[in-house]
Amino acid sequence: MARLTDLHEASRTRLSGLECPSYETQPWVQPRALERSRIAIVSSAALIRRGDPVFLPTDAGWRPIPHDLLDNEMLLSHVSINFDRTGFQQDPEVVLPRRRLDELAEAGVIGAVGTTHYTFMGSNDPNVLGETARDIAGRLKAERIDAAILVPV
Repeated sequence: MARLTDLHEASRTRLSGLECPSYETQPWVQPRALERSRIAIVSSAALIRRGDPVFLPTDAGWRPIPHDLLDNEMLLSHVSINFDRTGFQQDPEVVLPRRRLDELAEAGVIGAVGTTHYTFMGSNDPNVLGETARDIAGRLKAERIDAAILVPV
């Protein structure tokens, strides 16, 4: 992960000036036991399926990633010049750990794995990602996902 001090001055100034939103309330739910839970992944790595539209600068949208998508059919389209793609190129699991979820399901640690995971571009102002979060949450709910693993990249 890049430190602010490592970035070019223009990037450092822009990022330092962003305001983090605060929320007065925090919803709380009683989670289902993991061994009975259906789990999906939400990643900020801006992944796409080969042939899907790439993420553009300030793109606050999201893309579905089927659980059974082959690694060579998945591309990383993050636009940040500070984004290090080395880990993804060596092992896509670092940004979308689907096989690890399969192993947990096979071992009975979790109940099941969702059929679809979701990705968006994390280098965005958090204030513009509200609709994205609501859209993804609605999709997760429709697929009866009990919990999501958030993979910030």
